[in-house]
Amino acid sequence: MSFLPTRELVPSGYCALWENNPWNPGARLVMRRISFDRDALMLSAREARHLLEAGGFEIVRTDHCFVFLRALRFLRFFEPALRGAPIGAQFRVLARRSRLRESA
Repeated sequence: MSFLPTRELVPSGYCALWENNPWNPGARLVMRRISFDRDALMLSAREARHLLEAGGFEIVRTDHCFVFLRALRFLRFFEPALRGAPIGAQFRVLARRSRLRESA
């Protein structure tokens, strides 16, 4: 994956990859309505993790975010408990530059 910042990161540096969740209908609707996102290919959290691992990163954690719409904002205090469920509009994969690649 050519966009990964492997060379720019210090040894054991962190990379956070944010992506719209293809399993969330709201995220898909928003992307269809925005011209520069309309033809974009969405990655699942699993695919993003695999790409980061293939690029020499160790996965630290994956969090799913933005579960509740504005109309349901009074429920947002539940979101930290739902980070592991792939239902949010976006997800973040936090990864660390692999130590195995540093010595190579």
